[in-house]
Amino acid sequence: MPPPARPFPPVGLLRRGLVLFAVVAASFAARAAETWIVGQSQHFQMYSSAPEKESRELLTALEQFRANFLQVFPLRGASEPRTTIVLFSRDRDFRPYKPLYEGKPKDVAGYFLNHPDEVTIALTSDFPEGGTDPREVIYHEYVHLLLHVRDARYPLWLDEGLAEVFSTFAIEDGKVAYGQPKPPHVALLQNERLLPLEKLFAVTHDSPEYSESERVGMFYAESWGLTHFLLFGADQTKAAKLGVFLERLAERAPAAASFREVFGADLAAQELALRQYFRGGDYFQRGKPAVAQNFTVSFRPVSDVERDAALLSLRWRIHHDDAAAAAALALLERDPGLARPHELLAAIAAQAGESASALEHWRLAADRGSENAWVYIQLLRDSLNAFGGAAMLDVRLPEDRIEQLRKWTRQAVTLSPDNTEAVELALLVEALAPKIDARLVNRLQPRTVKLRDPGAALLALAIIHWRGGHSPSARKILDLVAAQERADLRTRGAANALRTRLEPEPAPAGATNVAQGTAAPDKPSGQDKAAVAEKSADGPRLAIQSARVSPAESYLEQLLDERRTTAPWHQLPPIVARLGDRTEANAWLHARELRQRAGQGDTDAMFELAVAHACGNGAELSPKLAREWLQAAFNRGHPLAKAGVDPSTLEPEMVAQYLRSQKTALAADRLPPLKSELQRKIDAAAGAADRRDPVILYQPIPRYPEELRLAGAGGKSLVRFIIRADGLPDMVKSAQFTDAATAAAAEECVRRMVFLPTIRDGKPIFTAVEISIVFDREASTKS
Repeated sequence: MPPPARPFPPVGLLRRGLVLFAVVAASFAARAAETWIVGQSQHFQMYSSAPEKESRELLTALEQFRANFLQVFPLRGASEPRTTIVLFSRDRDFRPYKPLYEGKPKDVAGYFLNHPDEVTIALTSDFPEGGTDPREVIYHEYVHLLLHVRDARYPLWLDEGLAEVFSTFAIEDGKVAYGQPKPPHVALLQNERLLPLEKLFAVTHDSPEYSESERVGMFYAESWGLTHFLLFGADQTKAAKLGVFLERLAERAPAAASFREVFGADLAAQELALRQYFRGGDYFQRGKPAVAQNFTVSFRPVSDVERDAALLSLRWRIHHDDAAAAAALALLERDPGLARPHELLAAIAAQAGESASALEHWRLAADRGSENAWVYIQLLRDSLNAFGGAAMLDVRLPEDRIEQLRKWTRQAVTLSPDNTEAVELALLVEALAPKIDARLVNRLQPRTVKLRDPGAALLALAIIHWRGGHSPSARKILDLVAAQERADLRTRGAANALRTRLEPEPAPAGATNVAQGTAAPDKPSGQDKAAVAEKSADGPRLAIQSARVSPAESYLEQLLDERRTTAPWHQLPPIVARLGDRTEANAWLHARELRQRAGQGDTDAMFELAVAHACGNGAELSPKLAREWLQAAFNRGHPLAKAGVDPSTLEPEMVAQYLRSQKTALAADRLPPLKSELQRKIDAAAGAADRRDPVILYQPIPRYPEELRLAGAGGKSLVRFIIRADGLPDMVKSAQFTDAATAAAAEECVRRMVFLPTIRDGKPIFTAVEISIVFDREASTKS
């Protein structure tokens, strides 16, 4: 059973909310006289007080919009949040849920809210004749969502241009149309001076052209006009070139340079053609048959308490008032079996930093049959966090726990079939299962092609193939892991560890996918292989493609350009790792042995792992993982763990500080600062004088690559990375290196470093940094 979470909301918040609660309750009572229905389609849920015919048309249009847009832009899969629509039949009923300006409801007919756990669309069908149809706003913002959750990092002009072009989406008689002229944009483009393309391309969210109300209209108009020109202009080769341009952007190539490369370097000629297009006034639009409707839309009456829960969620997301928590608890008194109030309480808790309470409410929501895939994904993330990376090679979870995790993965995949994170988590569960569900793996394996960052999923799949005795398949998958530029160090390290365990000889040609079996600590036995192999003539099913990625450096250069800095790489003093110094390597090898013992129920190993994670000694510095391992030792009666309070009642940083006090052998200056300690140091530095150079607060000893150690060889790697404003390294990438093992070890060392960032104008900012790490074969101890 999960540990009990500290109750949320706190008493103080409830007291503050009681004054407002009566207002919220009154608004619920006002809804009682109306007839509300709830509709469901594949990707949307709708609560509506409008007639069913009108509600069905809107829900169908949104599904068609999504399908047609993704047919035009078939981007990689994503983890889309649940999308809930609230449709009001009367504007006066919508007023309490409108955004406020100077304390009064704004005059809007609809809006779009994007939160990690849920997207909310609120609108009314009661808007003045001739006024802006709220569906235009909804379509516009939904384009942003569809692009951004698929990691489509487009320049701002294209991001807004596509949203504007598709905002006029309409469907009639089985045909869809988009790209209709927008009169306000047409008037501006014909009567006002255009922005030079060079300037248009340089606009960011902080630019005056975007942030100042008197200038933003021209930016939107020209962004729409340029996108319309590329998609629908008389020169249809431009539409094909636009596809090439989008591919370059997907590879993280710099946007402005890619535009010149694809459409031509002469921007003056492009501007002339664009002016002629605007002056001509002949704006073509695209019409085509609608994508075949492969979804169903159903409606049913909704109970008062369900309706009130949906409206309460909407109210909190737009106003964030203190009454929401008290009102959610009141709804649970009316219907304890309702999931949505727990989802809302989890969202409130998460925003307040109450992670334990958020997790508890997600569990309660799941127990009540939550229809939000996010709920199950959060529970899976929390449950699997301690077992990622190399731990998956040796740890097998109990069957009853695996069944609970499988139940959550089934719910997540069922509720959100396109959710790529659910696929990844489902594969991670099977990698930890004592008996692998072969049918499930075979269904999920082809979906890894759609993953945006498939590193962790591919690692899990490689482990599954290895446990099934299919070393050739596992080796191919590990090659794909190595090709993932954005795979994190934890995944890469586990992939390297698995590669050392693969059998050198190829598996029998007739062996295919995995069925059920149990893994041995190092490699599967012959009996295990026989138990897990499914015989087939066509060999292993390996339907995986390497993701299209770009060098991290080009993405970094784009980031530097977006933040408008031309600062050179800041050079840090080099680090030298001596072959004779095995301290750090031994610590990591010891941690690996501890994980194996902990997986077999050894409480001493669990406690030592907790200390290792608290100190960053031989394991990732992670107060959360430290608390989880200490909790495991506590639950199993370890004497040192039982000497304190229940770890579940403490914040992770407090647990880490306690565990550090148990590790007297380590000098205090060898410990990396915890998050709270680091933030205090940064705050203190920001209050002092500006400082250009970052300061290294913690520099770990690089782990000498084992293959170099055995060969008595050395190596060198120049590592480039960003020091973020929070003092942690990011976007770590070896730019020059002698071999892959050296590069991986150097990157691993940098990822564990901690800094005081550069201070400018009293604020910490990011810094582009490079450092040289040398692995010296001289058998002398590092001074």
